[in-house]
Amino acid sequence: MTWNIAGYLVYLLLSTYTIVFIGKRLHSNGIHFIRKVFTNEETASSVNNLLLLGYYLVNIGYLFMTISYWEPITNFPALLLILTERIGIIYLLLALLHYNNILCLYLYAKWNHIDLFTLKNNYHG
Repeated sequence: MTWNIAGYLVYLLLSTYTIVFIGKRLHSNGIHFIRKVFTNEETASSVNNLLLLGYYLVNIGYLFMTISYWEPITNFPALLLILTERIGIIYLLLALLHYNNILCLYLYAKWNHIDLFTLKNNYHG
């Protein structure tokens, strides 16, 4: 087995696990925030599911796309270097997408005069 194939396997396994694990956590915990923005339960659930789907599509697409740009790996230190770089980029992308979604939901709530910072939930369903 070449170093590139070993790198691909480790990269795909670690990154896919991370993407799925974080996606499930954001989906289950994010619904509470989304319910404050969209007071209709059906709308909140749909938006939450669409955010999860978009999250998976963007991240897994990026994951597979980056493999095509790898240079040949000749030794173990080079393998570690490329894995840490690529997995680090995945983590940064996850954070950027997460904060972008929070900002969009915040702006939507602000434009619709929804108070997100009270302890009382606006959910009425």
